[in-house]
Amino acid sequence: MEKEWWAKGQTHVLRLAGTLAFMAWAMRAPSVSSSVGAIADSLEPREIDQSFIASAIQLWQEYFWPHARAALRQVGLTDRHADARRVLKWIRAQGKEEVSGEEVRRDALSQRLDAAATHHLLDALVAWGWLQPKRILTRRRPAKR
Repeated sequence: MEKEWWAKGQTHVLRLAGTLAFMAWAMRAPSVSSSVGAIADSLEPREIDQSFIASAIQLWQEYFWPHARAALRQVGLTDRHADARRVLKWIRAQGKEEVSGEEVRRDALSQRLDAAATHHLLDALVAWGWLQPKRILTRRRPAKR
């Protein structure tokens, strides 16, 4: 998603440069009661000065791009990332110290994933450092939490 947003950067910069040029023109345009000669000097810009392009590039790189990256991170890069965020938010909201795969699948994910996919997701959360695996001894086979 970042790559797609970045690919649109040139178009965004051109639009921003045009907007900056028209804003600068509007701020220096004379009032309606000015003489005819002054009104002729206030014609809309026909070219965009290089300074506006430089300002637009700076605005895009230093303001819009960091904000877009933050927003894209909030959205999640894939369904897997969105599911991982959903699980982590659910764990925090429930105040859980320990969860089972079935509990995550049923309660956090509303059974959107099957058991195998849920376990892959939990394994990924462990690999990413968000969760720690724990084995609990039971009468039958050890339970994984």
